Amino acid sequence: MVGSYDNFEALEAEFDRFNEIYPNVQLSYVKLDDYKNILGAALEGNDKPNIFFSYAWMIGNEKYDSIVTHMENLSDSAPGINLNCIRPGLVNRDGDGHVLMVPIFSRSYGMLVNNDLFEKEGLNVPTTWTELLSVCEAFRGKGYASPMMGYSRDSSSCFMYIVAYPLFAATLAGKPEALTLANELDPAAGEYMRSALESAQKLIQNGCIDLNE
Repeated sequence: MVGSYDNFEALEAEFDRFNEIYPNVQLSYVKLDDYKNILGAALEGNDKPNIFFSYAWMIGNEKYDSIVTHMENLSDSAPGINLNCIRPGLVNRDGDGHVLMVPIFSRSYGMLVNNDLFEKEGLNVPTTWTELLSVCEAFRGKGYASPMMGYSRDSSSCFMYIVAYPLFAATLAGKPEALTLANELDPAAGEYMRSALESAQKLIQNGCIDLNE
């Protein structure tokens, strides 16, 4: 198996769980550097992998046509793969109705809270927007340069994950017309992202987030 995932500890735990059910199957995993450009060569090599990570954007992109040819039709009845455990909206089919990939990851957008720091500084975890601004101000007063931190030093995009995307998802959940536009990939859906982006901007302006830190 090859992929771009590098949490080897988590993978080993999943391999152990897999082998509890299939003890006679041996799994091995290799992370390929520059995965998008190297995968094609790996699949054409003598020691090609049986399983590889694929992505929806590969389908229909001429650059990845050779990769698509190595994909199995998972909806074929012969292997007996039951796709019913996957939410129908997450199963993508190509123009011939074939299922060439299935989702194996889920992503959750939100924040992690350092409860030890809140306890140390005598502060309560905020539950509202106003409380969030207030507690950030309190942390700054206690010497914390950036009360809200992201996981990446090289990019501020992680603040999209912890702030903007959850707010956008909440907007879509509360406005059926917005969800319809988003599902239809209508550019007009982008307008519903405005308040989420403005909220992220306010956190920076109010000192909750210091991008330099």
